[in-house]
Amino acid sequence: MRDYSTHLDPSERLQIEYTRKPVSGWGGLVILVRYFDRLGLRALLHQALPDGRTSPNQIPAVEIVLAFFAAVLTGATRFAHVERLRADAVVRAILGVPRLPSAMTVTRYLSGFVRSQVEHLAMILWSFTLAQLRPVPLGAVLDLDSTVFERYGHQEGALKGHNPRKHGRPSHHPLLAILAEAKVVCHAWLRSGNTGTARGVEAFLAETLATLPRGYRLYALRADSGFFVTEFLTALEARSLPYAIAVRMNRLVHRQLVGLPVWRPFGPGLEVAEAPYQALRCVVVQSISQCNGS
Repeated sequence: MRDYSTHLDPSERLQIEYTRKPVSGWGGLVILVRYFDRLGLRALLHQALPDGRTSPNQIPAVEIVLAFFAAVLTGATRFAHVERLRADAVVRAILGVPRLPSAMTVTRYLSGFVRSQVEHLAMILWSFTLAQLRPVPLGAVLDLDSTVFERYGHQEGALKGHNPRKHGRPSHHPLLAILAEAKVVCHAWLRSGNTGTARGVEAFLAETLATLPRGYRLYALRADSGFFVTEFLTALEARSLPYAIAVRMNRLVHRQLVGLPVWRPFGPGLEVAEAPYQALRCVVVQSISQCNGS
């Protein structure tokens, strides 16, 4: 058997030491917390969050929410994951708090919100968000859209409706208003899964416009064919708000579009034409490659 000396191995030349300083796998939070401090997030939360508790040993509401933020940013997908950070001294130092709340403290605080407090919180945060956005020279484009969230369990309002991913699964069908350039959701309704796409959209639009500051300029509104309903189009005309809404294709529309004589190119492989339809003016776009191949 050959003798083998390990004195020259790289592992033998490493000096191994131990430190009393705490270590953490979430040290990257320091960058985000510094960004929060630069934005003045703590002062904003002091202004926005309700806190009617009187216990002398309570954790301040701002620190509860900061702990919740930290949990989400470190991959938490349920409230119980807040417990992963409670014993992490590095995370406490980064957040600048003496102790972190338990999962029960977080859920108890958030579940105590009433509607007026939620509306106040939303108003403060939305005003702050608007102040950070750069103005759009020609005006902002407002997109209306709806989506489907399938649900598992017994969530309130989760009902069976149109669900393209999970047929027959209870779902919610929220309605969203988005500022297109900034990609910011400025208003939302959480609706039951059996709600039609355009249901309540006139009231939703009125609420959305009320959230925008006086003098805020909208260039146009865009929506898909789910919002192509007479009542909504009438409301847009009454507001003199320019809009582009996809038309629901049916036999009458198809018959009107067949044989349009004048088409104008406006992009690679695309042409556009106009045609009257009832009391509306429809803009028709066709793909040249598709037309040549049909």
